[in-house]
Amino acid sequence: MANINILMDGDKSVCAFFKKKKYTLTIIANNGTVSGAGTYNAGTKVDIQATANAGYQFDSWSGDLTGKVNPTTIIMNKNKTVTTNFVVIPVVQYNLTTSVDPLNSGTITGAGTYPAGTDVTVEATPATDYEFDHWSGEEEPFIPPEGAILPQDYATGDGTVGDPWAGDCINDAYTAATAGDTIYLRAGYYTLASTLTIQGKTVNLVGEGREKTFIVTSMDHSAAMIVYDDYTTLKGFMLDADSQVEESNRYAVKLINGDYMTVEDIEVKNAGYAGIEYADIDYAMIKNIYLHDNAWHGMHSAHLTTTQGRHNIFQNIQTWNHTHYGFDDGLPGTLDCDNIYDNIQAWHCGKDGINIWGMVGGNISNCSAWDCNGFGINICFAKGLNIHDSSFNLNNSIGMYLHKSSNVLLDNVIMKNNNVSDSAGIAAVYVEDSDGIKFSSCQFYDDRDVPLQDYGIRIQGIVSLEVINCKLSPNAIADIYNPTGEAVIVTP
Repeated sequence: MANINILMDGDKSVCAFFKKKKYTLTIIANNGTVSGAGTYNAGTKVDIQATANAGYQFDSWSGDLTGKVNPTTIIMNKNKTVTTNFVVIPVVQYNLTTSVDPLNSGTITGAGTYPAGTDVTVEATPATDYEFDHWSGEEEPFIPPEGAILPQDYATGDGTVGDPWAGDCINDAYTAATAGDTIYLRAGYYTLASTLTIQGKTVNLVGEGREKTFIVTSMDHSAAMIVYDDYTTLKGFMLDADSQVEESNRYAVKLINGDYMTVEDIEVKNAGYAGIEYADIDYAMIKNIYLHDNAWHGMHSAHLTTTQGRHNIFQNIQTWNHTHYGFDDGLPGTLDCDNIYDNIQAWHCGKDGINIWGMVGGNISNCSAWDCNGFGINICFAKGLNIHDSSFNLNNSIGMYLHKSSNVLLDNVIMKNNNVSDSAGIAAVYVEDSDGIKFSSCQFYDDRDVPLQDYGIRIQGIVSLEVINCKLSPNAIADIYNPTGEAVIVTP
């Protein structure tokens, strides 16, 4: 408050000038760096982003900011101090135990504890009057069938991280293969020097497992692997596309216009745009997939026709640390697709965790998204879609945005403690311009000490919504926000 004394000896005019208060944002960070510290006008939304040092990973914020979303924003309405918590990336170790059978029939070397990824040589030496017969146990040697196509036969290097199998050996193996062959990738490290294009002859690519067979790209290219052919299998390897620049046409794996493809036990990281992009595929089985640290998306669809993208199964997919979407599947048309999405887990995504567009029929089950900077899940132009046994919690915005859809059922879906950034008008689920929506045995609430999720349900432009046996409180403001009096039936 400020005042002055004025002697009124005539008509006078006085104007009081005000200016925004300034507040200081102090950021404390050890084992990493954080952008955003400084002095700002009151009410400014400040973007902050943490970058961990080598050997560490971001864990959480504390002080005047809480949660695990990174990057995130903070509103300057007072002087604030934020502590950035980084933790050491744990070194995973495994125990290798050995034995011989029968007892005293020989000796075996190699037992011990090793860091994950270590290549251990195990050697068996028979005792007098014995000879080696075979191995058994969980780690039986990888024995390709007779006549198998092996990239090592065309490679330089010895398959170690310092001297990988190189010389574009995977492409050379594909050239040597005939239709129906399988290229077998032994455990070890490979260099992919140019795009592997499977087109015109169906050839499978099978490794020993994503924790054993490692493929690293060595040049910038639009895609590391492109698959066109029906019935192709990609299985059992890790693909690191770190050599790609960040552009909208850079993919680690691209699946195009094929039917009955199988992609299984694959880890994909560091792509310049999307880890896996797929377009116009039907009857695909994509399961046990790990996608992380890709520049834009984990999985991204680019269907071009209105008659494909149907009857696909996406199962056991983990996707995290992308600047945009964790998992994205959308169709340009309104055809019956009946896709299945089971156990998709998305977190730490710069926008939405899961995006499903244009699905007619289909089933979403056992899916989760958390710590995403946008929506947990975004459903648009859906018809006859069932969503059950899933959760979308602790996202920066809405748990679920359901819009321009009809005849969608949610059963046993939990959305709580969203709106981490404390924006106005945020609900667990926002239903807009939709008809025939039904929520059964769902939970839409905020049980934090200070609730930030304003509403359980927010609705606008709906024709009918039925809510049966759902938990809708507590929330920061109300259970349901229905400003225009839409038709809602609530049954306890």
